[in-house]
Amino acid sequence: DPPLADLPDTPELTAERDRLLAQRQAAVLDLTDLLLELGEHQRVVADLNARVVADPQCQHSWAQFMLALYRCGRKGDALAAYTKATAALRPPHGYGPGPELQAMLHGILTDWQGGTDVPALRTAPATARTRAALAAGGPGLPAAI
Repeated sequence: DPPLADLPDTPELTAERDRLLAQRQAAVLDLTDLLLELGEHQRVVADLNARVVADPQCQHSWAQFMLALYRCGRKGDALAAYTKATAALRPPHGYGPGPELQAMLHGILTDWQGGTDVPALRTAPATARTRAALAAGGPGLPAAI
């Protein structure tokens, strides 16, 4: 962490390191989406908080964080996260929340229960079998994020 740290810097290794880091970020985002689908919002909320602090420009992480907070019964904190995301995205970039964050805000404000733009704000708890697979790391899944 970072990958290939023990090798000397060259343009090729820097490009490969960047590619590997991007793949890791995509995998973590996908895993978090899966865990949220399975109702594991309590499990991921602390990690998501750390992620939005470390990378405040990642709008998908903000949306995941808002969803996890909402599902934990922390609607006010989810709305506060949207405000923080808006502040983080404006300066110095000059743009605000994109469609995903705006749809999440709308869903939280209206307690919307589903649709194509926002995952269902509430989800059925994961089955015992799914929970056991996640706890054990599952096929190809780490035990924790």
